[in-house]
Amino acid sequence: MGNICRRAILEIAKALVGGIINKIPIQQKIVQKLSEILSVCRCVIFKLSNNEACDAYDIELTAGIPLEEHIDDIGRKETVQKHPDIEEAVRRGKIMVITDPRNSPLTAYFRQIIEQKGTTQILYLPLISELGGKTIGVIVLDAVGEKLGFESEEIEFCGEVGELISLIIDREEILAEEIRDLVINRMTALGGFAARLGKDARVVMDEVEKIEKICSKGGRINF
Repeated sequence: MGNICRRAILEIAKALVGGIINKIPIQQKIVQKLSEILSVCRCVIFKLSNNEACDAYDIELTAGIPLEEHIDDIGRKETVQKHPDIEEAVRRGKIMVITDPRNSPLTAYFRQIIEQKGTTQILYLPLISELGGKTIGVIVLDAVGEKLGFESEEIEFCGEVGELISLIIDREEILAEEIRDLVINRMTALGGFAARLGKDARVVMDEVEKIEKICSKGGRINF
């Protein structure tokens, strides 16, 4: 993926570090960066939660691009059964790509939108909790128009970003100190991924070191 991947890692690292240091929500910043870097018109994050009333799962939209199309839906919960594509991604628990969304039975419920926007491929990234190993959310990205699909390195990179977002969604379930350790570990892994890509790796590692310095001084990190 070359220059695109190097710039992607740098931008995601900056979005993460900036959100942590400035104590502001970062999910929306991350989907914005993903959409810009991968040239996708739609990138959304769904959080998954148990619905004890019907022994199923609810999904909640927590961030999305384009924001103007999703702003009214952020925070709204629906049963996952209303979204067969997301339900299937949750069931599989691994990256899923729908290569022909106009004809897939999983996307029949929003076929009109697919045709209107000219969606050519849809990528689903289940978010897996590092605490319990369960699926806690899904990132959905649409390839539209001239972008015919996602390259393997783009998918690999999105998987790394997905693991970072999993940590953010997990924030209510673990102590602040554990959040620091997990974020640092994930940033280090992302830095290692960057190291295979050339000169921009040093910039990414500088961002990692900023987090480590803050944590070593006992600074409080809020998400």
